[in-house]
Amino acid sequence: MSECAVPADYPQTERGHLEFRAFFCAENPRSSKPVILICESSIVGYFPVDGPYDSYYSTNRIMASTSTLEMAILGLLGQKPQSGYDLRKTFATTAMRHYSDSPGSIYPALRRLESRGWIAGANQDGGEDSRKRQEFALTEAGKGALIAWLDKDVSREDVTFRIAEMMLRFAFMDGNVSRSTTIRFLDQFSRELGIYVGELRAKFEQTGARVPLHTGLLAFELGIRGMETQLAWAQEARARLTEALR
Repeated sequence: MSECAVPADYPQTERGHLEFRAFFCAENPRSSKPVILICESSIVGYFPVDGPYDSYYSTNRIMASTSTLEMAILGLLGQKPQSGYDLRKTFATTAMRHYSDSPGSIYPALRRLESRGWIAGANQDGGEDSRKRQEFALTEAGKGALIAWLDKDVSREDVTFRIAEMMLRFAFMDGNVSRSTTIRFLDQFSRELGIYVGELRAKFEQTGARVPLHTGLLAFELGIRGMETQLAWAQEARARLTEALR
């Protein structure tokens, strides 16, 4: 496999502002479609040579990155009313730091959520307009949108492209959805990820039997092992939550 440049318009994902590298199929060096996408040490996606690569550039996928930030904000506001400054501080100082803490991202997202009627802002000092002191809280519609997002079924595309978003959903489940819903999420996550990892592992073994060992193949294996660790975690988390219900 040979490394290639990724197009400049390749969308950022919910994994954060990380560099993508595409590795081309060793058996078909003339192909213009990558078969493996690796983001740092994690596989982002695997596509057959003639697979649905172009769909990754769709408007829907670009918008998905923005909506994840908005849902993260909804989840945080579901815990307690907060100002834009409070949200920026959370994004900057916690494990959620891969979301942008820039005012140029946070405040426009707040305005979009407010325009949808999902959050409502109130000035703490009772003044006409004071953004720094304005607190935002979920509305009933916003609470419904948050719960609907948490309650969504887990798809193959979710475990292929949106692992970080899946973990964000999981983090906000307690206090918003029932424990049975959380366990159903883990069951679906484990099933879809297990199928995907099995396919990747089989592809790795097939490729390793045909071509000499090389660094691209070893990087592929590292990504698979990372996913296998995530799968083991999901199965263990499910067992622990089930035990806690007894």
